[in-house]
This record gives sequence, structure tokens and C-alpha cells, in this order.
Amino acid sequence: MKTPTAIDPDDFDRQLSRNLKWPLLGGVIGALVFVSLIVFLLFTISRVEQSDRVTRSASELQGRSIDMETGLRGFLITGDESSLEPYHRALPRIKSDTAALRELVLDNRQQAQRVERIAALQEAWNGFAEDLIALRRAGGNYPQAVRQGRGKQLRDDMRAEFTAFMDTEEGLRYQRNEEVNRTAWLVVAVFLLFTLVFTGMVAYFGRRQLVRLSNSYDAVLRDQAAHAERLAQQAWLRSAQTELVGELVGEL
Repeated sequence: MKTPTAIDPDDFDRQLSRNLKWPLLGGVIGALVFVSLIVFLLFTISRVEQSDRVTRSASELQGRSIDMETGLRGFLITGDESSLEPYHRALPRIKSDTAALRELVLDNRQQAQRVERIAALQEAWNGFAEDLIALRRAGGNYPQAVRQGRGKQLRDDMRAEFTAFMDTEEGLRYQRNEEVNRTAWLVVAVFLLFTLVFTGMVAYFGRRQLVRLSNSYDAVLRDQAAHAERLAQQAWLRSAQTELVGELVGEL
């Protein structure tokens, strides 16, 4: 007598485990990918903010240098010591602002070299300004020193270095901002693509395993139904045989 087909419990457990573990694993991988892309995006944004800080620091440094020039010009014209107030207010902060700007561009050799050239030009101009102030206070021929053009040359060179510095930093900021936009779209595209592909694969293989499991159950149910029918037929046959034997015994 043929016995009904049974479903392998180990195979059933493996299929159930796969259908539970794969979605969880996909969620973990997706979270790691998303977090990695977000970290990269935040790093790129921080580089844009770095450019903003550099530009702001350079603008402040240039502003203090202009304040010193304005104070010197006012003193040379009027001879009033109060005209030197912007000069004296900005002088002690020039070095600290230059050091702060130097720290901000340590990772950019070209910009760091420009900061060093600006600092050297500013130091030379400070010495020139001190000589003019001393000459003006002593009543010397300071107009002749001005007409020689050394101070103007130093200011023009500084202005050119500041312009080149700002232009380079603005270019870097634009590039980094574009990189932020590309990274943002990359985050969305990669995460969406990964989610769709992985979800589709899990759904496809999960459905295939469930269909195979369902077919196995159908086969088992059919075998059980056929077995039950055979058992019913055998029971009917035994009952008929018993009844026939009883009748034969009565006849004898």
C-alpha cells in the first residue's frame, strides 16, 4: 500500500527562514548604503561651508587692510592723530586674521601660498606706513615719499592677490556646490534603484519558493485524498467479504 507523500520539515524551515532573513538583510544593507551616501553628502556640504568661511575670513582681512589705508590717508591729509584710529584698531588684528585664514586653507597649497604673499605684502606696507606716520609727525617731506609710489605698488599687489584669492575660492565653491547637487541626486537614484532591485528580487524568489511549497502541499493533499479513497474502498471490500462469509456460513 502506497503511503502519502510528506513535506520535508527541514526544507520548509529553510524556505521560511530565507523569506524572513532576506528582507531583513536587504533592509540592513539599504540602511548602510543610505547612511554612507548621506555621510558623503554631509562631507561635500561641509566643503561648501568651508569655502564660505574662507571667503568671509579673506573679506574681513581685506577690510582691515583697507581700514589701515584709510586711517593713514586721513592722517597724512589732516595731520590729526584721531584720523589714525582705524589704523590702530585694525593693526593688532591683522596678524591674527591672517593666521586664521592660513589655517582655513592649509589643504589648498595654491591658496596657502597666496595668503603668505598677502601677509608679506601687508608686512611691507605696515613698515612703509610707519615710516610715513613718523615722517608726517616730524614735519618731513612725506609727499615726496608718497609720490615715489612704493605704497601704491604694495597696495596694488595686495589687491591683485586678494582678487585672485577670492576668484579661486568662488570657483571652488561653485564646483563644490555642483558636487553637492550631483551627490544629492546620486543618493536618491542609488537608494531608489537598490530598493527596487532588491525588493523585486526578494519578491520574485519568495514567490517562486511559495509556489513550489504550495505545489508540494497540493501534491500531499491529492495523495492523502487518494489514500483515503483507497482505504474506504478496502474497508467496503472487507465489509462485503465479512457479510458474504456470514451468509455462506448461514447457508451451510
